[in-house]
Amino acid sequence: MIKDNVDKMQELKVKELGVFELRGLAREIGIPSPTTKKREELISLILEKFKSGFTLESKEKRKGRPFKKLTSIDDLVLTITDDNANKPLTFENIMLFAQDMPAFLVDDSTEDMLEIDAIVRRDREKLIANYKEKWIYFKDDEGSYKKLRQGDKVKVVAQSMGQNQYLANKILKINDIDEKDYSPCDISKRKEILANQVLEIGSINLSVGRRNAMMFNEDIFENKVFSSLVNYCDSNKTKLVVLGVNTSFESQVYLQDFKIENFTTKYGTDNTINFNVVIDAITYVENLIARGEKVIMYVLDIMEIIRLSDRCFTPPDEKITHTSGTMTILLKIMELGQAFQDGNHSTLLLGYNELDKDEQILKNEVLRVSKLVR
Repeated sequence: MIKDNVDKMQELKVKELGVFELRGLAREIGIPSPTTKKREELISLILEKFKSGFTLESKEKRKGRPFKKLTSIDDLVLTITDDNANKPLTFENIMLFAQDMPAFLVDDSTEDMLEIDAIVRRDREKLIANYKEKWIYFKDDEGSYKKLRQGDKVKVVAQSMGQNQYLANKILKINDIDEKDYSPCDISKRKEILANQVLEIGSINLSVGRRNAMMFNEDIFENKVFSSLVNYCDSNKTKLVVLGVNTSFESQVYLQDFKIENFTTKYGTDNTINFNVVIDAITYVENLIARGEKVIMYVLDIMEIIRLSDRCFTPPDEKITHTSGTMTILLKIMELGQAFQDGNHSTLLLGYNELDKDEQILKNEVLRVSKLVR
């Protein structure tokens, strides 16, 4: 009777999961190619696996394979493993969860070759790379592979393996430098400081190494702030990283003419792609900080990032709320505002729409710890 109750709890918990979480759980228990399966099929396969006697070990027992604990998956793990440790959700958990790829099928290889720019990401013991819907695998026995770090921007010649998977046959560039000339610089931790400098950029002033929030009531191509940012960064050897999801079609046309680090998607882009763009932007900025670069990160609409995260982490058929996953992503972005004793910095400009000015999460979690730019 007790076992029947546990089985029923497992079934209820599995059926509560969103498709992202189902894919993560399916991959964890050995179901192949979860991204190619629909939600109902995933539920059926997962329940069959548990009914067959499969036991999901706790995180401590599964050394080297951290479970992707997200929202209601926490309860599922407790039900199955009786692991009652209440561990907080981390950005690393989320990053692994977002790496939702089909199985790597070497036999499906084709002769299609193309050049791809992508951002390197750690996948447990290996490094992979992502560009929106494309996933790139590396041959880890090649010398150039050893130069890679998480957050590096790479240009590769890759062979299509089907299902949006590619095998990198050659690494051409790492962080815009020819691979043969590139040497990774693992900078030791520098002393973070509270900077008092101000960047005078067109009509606005940004506090160095801090979170600067600015309300916009027009699109990016309709105001002069962006062009001023581009001109400043070009003249001051500063990287301009632009993050924005579901941006207008006009914005996409406008942005293509600028030399920037472009992490934006057009309106209507799939949530999975949008989410991976956010993850890649964060790891790329972290990489720039570690390499001692000067950075301005311009988030076009911080509320759209929050809404995207809410959609990804809220189980279906439930009212969309600000989950712990959303808060973890938001905190990670906010932490990127830093200044260092050597004069380098990562300065944030967090845009928000006038229509969202009364949102509580904006006022309590963003504006409260940001300098308001007018």
